[in-house]
Amino acid sequence: MERSIFKDRLFLTILIISIPLVSICAAQVQKTFTWKYPVNMQTMVKFDNYNCDLTIHSWDKSEAEYHLTIEVTGRTKDDEERLLKFIEGYNFSHSGASVQFSTIFWKNRRTINNKTTLEIEGQKSIELSEFNMKGELWIPAQCTFSIDSKYSRIDMEDFSGKLKMELYNDHLRGGNITSAAELEAKYATIELRDLGGFNAELYNCDFDAANAGDLLISSKYSKVNLKNAGRVSVDSYNDKIAFEKTGALKFSAKYSDLKSNTSASVNLDCYNGTVEITNSDDIKLTSKYAEYSFEKTGDLKVVDTYNDKFHIGKLATMRVDVSKYSVYRLDEVANAFIITDGYNDNVDITRTTASLSGISVNGKYMDISLGILQSLNLRLKANIKYPSLDMNESAFTTKTKILDDSELQYDGTRGADKPDLPLVEIKGYEVKLRIRDLK
Repeated sequence: MERSIFKDRLFLTILIISIPLVSICAAQVQKTFTWKYPVNMQTMVKFDNYNCDLTIHSWDKSEAEYHLTIEVTGRTKDDEERLLKFIEGYNFSHSGASVQFSTIFWKNRRTINNKTTLEIEGQKSIELSEFNMKGELWIPAQCTFSIDSKYSRIDMEDFSGKLKMELYNDHLRGGNITSAAELEAKYATIELRDLGGFNAELYNCDFDAANAGDLLISSKYSKVNLKNAGRVSVDSYNDKIAFEKTGALKFSAKYSDLKSNTSASVNLDCYNGTVEITNSDDIKLTSKYAEYSFEKTGDLKVVDTYNDKFHIGKLATMRVDVSKYSVYRLDEVANAFIITDGYNDNVDITRTTASLSGISVNGKYMDISLGILQSLNLRLKANIKYPSLDMNESAFTTKTKILDDSELQYDGTRGADKPDLPLVEIKGYEVKLRIRDLK
């Protein structure tokens, strides 16, 4: 009997609590609104988007059409009705020159504890316990389009008109953008297929694309991945940049990493980063505190290097103007290796080829190791204060050898003495030189 009374009381309590909850819960309202405006090729279509997922279609009609779907639950039915009536009568700014769409139709919007208050022109405040929007836009494929978006997901079809995008904390997925485009993005994820000419300013973004035309990128704290691109210019800070293939590549960076499988002419200005390039026609660089890996390149010109590390597979010629505290590890040099002004560098050339034209190093506190074909006839000249020389001197015919007060002057040939012999010339102060004979 006691258990039955307890159950009855519990059921009555639950029933009493439930009744007012049912009475105050308003039904959710979902409705789609449509706007259409005539446009032509010269019309600028603008879109201001805030916290509204948006799908952008392109078509061949001479009009722009926008669908806005809202899902709301008002504090009262009156809140819902006033909001619907306001949107039904809303008209976007439009003329023959431009159409301006926007998901921001309120004067002010506040959301606290999942409750939204909208202040709308000519209305008392509208209070909502639920407020969601999604949009769908159709525009001519070749019009001029500008979008400013925040906190949204955007899906965009192929587009061939002039495009400008400003994104903040958005996720953009797009098709082929074949004409000129400008992008400014922060905290965004961008996934595109093929691009035409593209100018991007990125901050803390993930950017992925397939084929691209010429690119101009300014970036901080971002990840950029592209497959094939035309001419590329990157101004980078603390980024990770990767390409499969590019045309001419210019990379100015601090604390950034660059990877490219194949690039044509390459110009690098780096500070404290890493660069990996598998194949290139030629490279020019200025650098400090960076690390480089080049698998195969033509000519490599180093204007100024400080405390850098070079790991190089095969190259034709390497010329270094000014070098300090840097390390050079070269697997194969085909034509020439030159350091005009070196200081406390370490040079290790594993192998030179039969086409070697010369090696020239001038510096202080240098450590040099050269692997040269034993069958290659050459001329060796050295002028070193405090030298350390490790070579098979018996293979050379000595023309001059003067060792006076720890200063070495040497001139000798290996093989027949001819005017056009490859020249290995070493000058400097406290230089260690080792020549390894290769079969």
